[in-house]
Amino acid sequence: METRRLIINFILTIFILSSISMHSENYAFLISTAYPYDNNMDYYYYYFQNWTDLYLTYEDLIIKEGYDSTKVIVFYGHGQDWDNTVYDRYKRSYHHWGHIVDHAVYIDTLRHVLGQYNSIIDQNDNLTFWFFGHGSGGDDPERFNVDIDVPYHQYTLYKSEIENLIDTIAQYNRRKIIFSVCHSGAMIYGKLNNEQTTILTCATHQIVGGTCGSDSMPGDTWHVKFNYVLTSSLYGKDPLDTIYLADKNNDKVINFEELIYQIENSPIMDTDPVIADSCPMANFLFIDEALHLDSAQLDTTIQYRVDSLTAENGLELMSGSDITIACDKEIRFKPGFHARSGSKMHAYIGYINCPPAGKSQPVMSATEQENKSGLYNIFP
Repeated sequence: METRRLIINFILTIFILSSISMHSENYAFLISTAYPYDNNMDYYYYYFQNWTDLYLTYEDLIIKEGYDSTKVIVFYGHGQDWDNTVYDRYKRSYHHWGHIVDHAVYIDTLRHVLGQYNSIIDQNDNLTFWFFGHGSGGDDPERFNVDIDVPYHQYTLYKSEIENLIDTIAQYNRRKIIFSVCHSGAMIYGKLNNEQTTILTCATHQIVGGTCGSDSMPGDTWHVKFNYVLTSSLYGKDPLDTIYLADKNNDKVINFEELIYQIENSPIMDTDPVIADSCPMANFLFIDEALHLDSAQLDTTIQYRVDSLTAENGLELMSGSDITIACDKEIRFKPGFHARSGSKMHAYIGYINCPPAGKSQPVMSATEQENKSGLYNIFP
């Protein structure tokens, strides 16, 4: 009976620490920098892949990752969706969307819109920046630049200006930055790389090995290979419904470490991605900040660091598992969750600190009123 009392007290402590109400939002900024000069874009891979890759990324964020469409801000071309493609799979009507694109990708528009969001977003919010386009560079990372290639609105974004654009939003909780741009490995050097930020790029910055590689995928159309593998891994399948199994630990959610492994080992890829993760936190960082874990048996050591997490519907912690759940906002254990004998779990509202940090620091005291909501089940 002594063991059972300890387990019950442990679960109650979880609910004490999960009763905080914190306002936080998850924002994504998708910036695609090339646009065609005529209506035959389908035949110019350089332009068309900037639409198809943008489309797949938006699709994953909205459908799979659960982002609010009003908080996925898309910059492309002159501010309108590309509807002239012959590929129905890449038309907004495929998902019955009203529109995808919010703003033109003009430099003044980028500065203005990001400046507006700087007054909206605060230190509790999480950011994702995702860039698509043509990049140039060299062995010196500071030579990296991205071309905004839009008719009558050409502009070259140099590395320092890209940093300043991203840093326009000064406050945030976690920040994820992804570059599907040649030579973008240069962006891991500089002021963007901090303990709140993880940067993932399609290739290094060097002249040799710095290109991302694009191709017409069999049965599909043009894509940057990096972005095709990345979005297919997150979504669980590619646009042709071929299954992508990026989930190495069988929890049915994909962290950044699993993404890197999938990209590096994909037969499609012919370049090396680069990650800047100074914390590091890739093994417990997710594009989705509101995780739902269900119908899975966890039998290894796994960490989760997200905005909120719900465990339910057949999620089982097996003997020998060691699970850490650290959330900013909310943790919910609902009927159908099982913690088996011999499993370990530490769940709290707080942080997984960057090593070699000491103990985790919850953001509330343990003297709060117990919330016996009945959403947990205890099994001997």
